[in-house]
Amino acid sequence: MDITMPVMNGFDLIRHIRANSYSMDIVILTSHANFDYAKEAITLQINDYLLKPVNIQSLIKAIQTSRDKKMAESDSARKQTLVSLRAMMLYDIPFSDLLLDTALLRDLFPYAYISVVVLEPGAGLKLPDPEVYKDIFLDFYDVCYPMIFVDRREVVFICNHAIFSVKTKALKERLIERLHSSDFALGTSISSSSCETLHQLYMNSVQRIFYQKAFPDTPALAGAALFTYNDCVDIFLNTAPDQIKNALNTYVLKLNSLTAAFSDRIFLEQICHSFFYNIYFYLDSLSISLPQFRPDERLPEAVTDLPSAIDAIADRILWIKQELKKQDDNTDNHEVIPHLVQYIKANYQKDLSLNDLAQEVNMNPNYLSGLFKKTISCSYLECLHHERLAIAKQLLLQTDLSMEQIAGKVGYNSSIQLLRIFKKYEHMLPSEFRARKRQVNTGIMSQENQ
Repeated sequence: MDITMPVMNGFDLIRHIRANSYSMDIVILTSHANFDYAKEAITLQINDYLLKPVNIQSLIKAIQTSRDKKMAESDSARKQTLVSLRAMMLYDIPFSDLLLDTALLRDLFPYAYISVVVLEPGAGLKLPDPEVYKDIFLDFYDVCYPMIFVDRREVVFICNHAIFSVKTKALKERLIERLHSSDFALGTSISSSSCETLHQLYMNSVQRIFYQKAFPDTPALAGAALFTYNDCVDIFLNTAPDQIKNALNTYVLKLNSLTAAFSDRIFLEQICHSFFYNIYFYLDSLSISLPQFRPDERLPEAVTDLPSAIDAIADRILWIKQELKKQDDNTDNHEVIPHLVQYIKANYQKDLSLNDLAQEVNMNPNYLSGLFKKTISCSYLECLHHERLAIAKQLLLQTDLSMEQIAGKVGYNSSIQLLRIFKKYEHMLPSEFRARKRQVNTGIMSQENQ
């Protein structure tokens, strides 16, 4: 754009653009060689300042530089989004807390269905580089994003595909050919239409592997257990003691419809084991250990039918909860969250992750996430956002910094990210907040001067 234009001059237009957090690169083409103009342009963060008559090569170079910058920013945004999705997948961070760009998500996942595939190598097999096997996955899925979890000895693929069902048996055969070994387990999740369910999909994949090992000779039961992990955890965590038996009855009937071929006693034992393997896996994911708890403990001989099995399972659930409460009462966690709140206040400008906070207090990230919600009724991300926004509001009122500058000072990657988060929590744009508060302050000062 030029500086001298009808209706509004170029600088006023740029200020309007910046105040409303519109993301665009701007090149000024002008006849004004005055240094003050160039200085003002720099203040407004324009990309280039070209004097007329414009050399065509200079213009092309300015456009190419702007394009390269946009591509780099886009690539960075994609990588950051995948990092956020990885954290959500592992630690069950609420999707709404991540405040992801919906347009970017549509670009990352253009097809109808999303699933997660977990490859767990055996003890005799090295953890494979996921990029080496990406081409195989792309023969079965339209898009896939490989990740490696060294501490869990897992290779994970977030897959996007147009067809609901994928031939996982053929996928495994191809992987055996490439790995020259069958010493690995492969868990493929059910398909979902939303990336908001990534954590559930990941857990579903891991459960497939878990139950392949736990019930190698009873694939029907293993298959049934795969789809009840969330049910089991929900019963364990959220069901009132007097409602546990009703919830268990619904759960057992679901399994019974899939495992009717088993004899009564075997069925009852397997039902019990499948439920408590889920609970064991859930506790293990939080690094919670109950030495006296065995998921494969035999049922009492008095258990001979479904009602008595449900009674036994309910009693054991209550016992586990009591043992966990004893552990919790004996654990000195009351200083952890206050310490981390202060840590966030001191480090809000950094790209803090749940892992960073967990390392600070030497605690499991999953457990820490739950401890945040239990202690202060919000997630670590909400706590981080509130601290950053408090500083951002001070800068909006006390300085004339642009949105991009404020975003950088409080730890956000861009003004667009600041805009989305500010709008969610403050229900207005940063520019509106600045204008309203300054208008109020001006009115107060006018009254005081009268």
